[in-house]
Amino acid sequence: MLYHPSIISVQSLAEVFTPGKNEWDSHDQYGKKGYGFGWFISGDSTNRIIQHDGGFAGFRSYIERQVNQRNSIIFLSNVRHSLIGEIREGINNILNDKPYVIPKISGADWVVRRSKETGMKQAILDYKALSKTAASGGYVFSQYQCNSLGYYLLRIDRIADALLLFSYNTEQFPLSGNVFDSMGEAYLKAGDKAKALVSYKRSLELDPGNSNAADMIKKLQSGQ
Repeated sequence: MLYHPSIISVQSLAEVFTPGKNEWDSHDQYGKKGYGFGWFISGDSTNRIIQHDGGFAGFRSYIERQVNQRNSIIFLSNVRHSLIGEIREGINNILNDKPYVIPKISGADWVVRRSKETGMKQAILDYKALSKTAASGGYVFSQYQCNSLGYYLLRIDRIADALLLFSYNTEQFPLSGNVFDSMGEAYLKAGDKAKALVSYKRSLELDPGNSNAADMIKKLQSGQ
């Protein structure tokens, strides 16, 4: 249907896959990128790539059409991770008979999965032990993925586990204002405004431009 449209007119399909005026350099494998009617579009008439990714809670998805090569890459994951670029690059290299690298396993996801068996506190201790072994080379710990999983735990009311995971994230990335901002949000949901205030203040110290932390500090100090 995409190459010989019958349901949608050729003109309408062309409009869907035509980037708007606002194009930007994406600084990744796509190069210059624009946005059409619901799709990211990059490349030129000889190497057009149309793609989009998505994610929510514990899920991740990606779809790409390599128009000129008539290749499609689609993957779905029940793990909320930040490895889309690495996975896409590996699959693309396979399609083009080039060497590829297997992406590393998410350390944060390992901890959350492990916590279902051992509890969150022990899972974190187990990961700390794992990180000291040779096997640690197969794992990567991302502050953003850890944050995402922490929010997932908050949404399903595993608040105590979320607090432990966010706390471990602050240990791993003590200079990130973002992780302390998330820690503050978790403390608020737990009903601990005093610790939430401490976390937001630390976030603002590390990232003076964090307007959310600044607003939350004002609300907490005013007793809201």
